[in-house]
Amino acid sequence: MVKINEKYYLDADSRNYTLKEKTKIKDKEGNEKDGFKDIGYYTSLDSLFNGLMKLETRKFIARDEEADIKALISKIDEIESFFKSKLGEV
Repeated sequence: MVKINEKYYLDADSRNYTLKEKTKIKDKEGNEKDGFKDIGYYTSLDSLFNGLMKLETRKFIARDEEADIKALISKIDEIESFFKSKLGEV
Protein backbone atom coordinates (compact mmCIF):
# COMPACT_ATOMS: atom_id res chain seq x y z
CA MET A 1 0.00 0.00 0.00
CA VAL A 2 1.22 3.51 -0.86
CA LYS A 3 0.48 6.54 1.31
CA ILE A 4 -0.94 9.48 -0.67
CA ASN A 5 -1.42 11.72 2.36
CA GLU A 6 -2.47 11.32 6.01
CA LYS A 7 -5.99 10.34 4.96
CA TYR A 8 -5.76 8.44 1.66
CA TYR A 9 -3.82 5.39 0.52
CA LEU A 10 -3.38 3.61 -2.80
CA ASP A 11 -3.46 -0.18 -3.10
CA ALA A 12 -3.44 -2.44 -6.15
CA ASP A 13 -4.11 -5.97 -7.29
CA SER A 14 -3.77 -7.60 -10.70
CA ARG A 15 -6.88 -5.83 -12.05
CA ASN A 16 -7.45 -2.55 -10.18
CA TYR A 17 -6.05 0.29 -8.19
CA THR A 18 -7.96 0.83 -4.96
CA LEU A 19 -8.33 4.17 -3.19
CA LYS A 20 -8.54 3.62 0.57
CA GLU A 21 -9.36 6.02 3.37
CA LYS A 22 -7.70 5.62 6.77
CA THR A 23 -10.36 5.40 9.47
CA LYS A 24 -10.82 4.29 13.05
CA ILE A 25 -12.49 0.91 13.50
CA LYS A 26 -13.48 -1.03 16.61
CA ASP A 27 -12.28 -4.55 17.21
CA LYS A 28 -14.34 -7.27 18.90
CA GLU A 29 -13.37 -5.95 22.34
CA GLY A 30 -14.51 -2.42 21.45
CA ASN A 31 -11.02 -0.96 21.20
CA GLU A 32 -10.41 1.57 18.44
CA LYS A 33 -7.59 0.97 15.98
CA ASP A 34 -6.57 2.23 12.56
CA GLY A 35 -8.26 0.59 9.61
CA PHE A 36 -8.96 1.23 5.96
CA LYS A 37 -12.18 1.72 4.05
CA ASP A 38 -12.28 1.16 0.28
CA ILE A 39 -13.41 4.35 -1.45
CA GLY A 40 -13.22 3.28 -5.09
CA TYR A 41 -11.72 0.92 -7.65
CA TYR A 42 -9.92 2.27 -10.72
CA THR A 43 -8.28 0.78 -13.81
CA SER A 44 -5.56 3.45 -14.06
CA LEU A 45 -3.73 5.87 -11.80
CA ASP A 46 -5.14 8.78 -13.81
CA SER A 47 -8.69 7.63 -13.11
CA LEU A 48 -7.84 7.13 -9.42
CA PHE A 49 -6.49 10.68 -9.11
CA ASN A 50 -9.52 12.04 -10.98
CA GLY A 51 -11.76 10.10 -8.59
CA LEU A 52 -9.95 11.55 -5.59
CA MET A 53 -10.24 15.03 -7.09
CA LYS A 54 -14.01 14.58 -7.48
CA LEU A 55 -14.33 13.22 -3.95
CA GLU A 56 -12.44 16.12 -2.39
CA THR A 57 -14.23 18.82 -4.42
CA ARG A 58 -17.62 17.30 -3.54
CA LYS A 59 -16.67 17.30 0.16
CA PHE A 60 -15.59 20.94 -0.17
CA ILE A 61 -18.88 21.91 -1.83
CA ALA A 62 -21.00 19.94 0.68
CA ARG A 63 -19.51 21.66 3.73
CA ASP A 64 -21.99 23.57 5.83
CA GLU A 65 -20.20 26.88 5.45
CA GLU A 66 -20.80 29.07 2.46
CA ALA A 67 -18.04 29.33 -0.14
CA ASP A 68 -17.79 31.10 -3.47
CA ILE A 69 -16.56 29.87 -6.83
CA LYS A 70 -13.13 31.43 -6.27
CA ALA A 71 -12.72 29.31 -3.13
CA LEU A 72 -13.71 26.19 -5.09
CA ILE A 73 -11.22 26.96 -7.85
CA SER A 74 -8.56 27.56 -5.21
CA LYS A 75 -9.34 24.18 -3.64
CA ILE A 76 -9.09 22.45 -7.02
CA ASP A 77 -5.74 24.17 -7.70
CA GLU A 78 -4.52 23.08 -4.26
CA ILE A 79 -5.41 19.44 -4.94
CA GLU A 80 -3.84 19.51 -8.42
CA SER A 81 -0.65 21.06 -7.02
CA PHE A 82 -0.53 18.34 -4.37
CA PHE A 83 -0.76 15.61 -7.04
CA LYS A 84 1.85 17.25 -9.23
CA SER A 85 4.25 17.57 -6.30
CA LYS A 86 3.76 13.93 -5.35
CA LEU A 87 4.16 12.68 -8.91
CA GLY A 88 7.25 14.84 -9.31
CA GLU A 89 8.85 13.00 -6.38
CA VAL A 90 8.65 9.67 -8.21
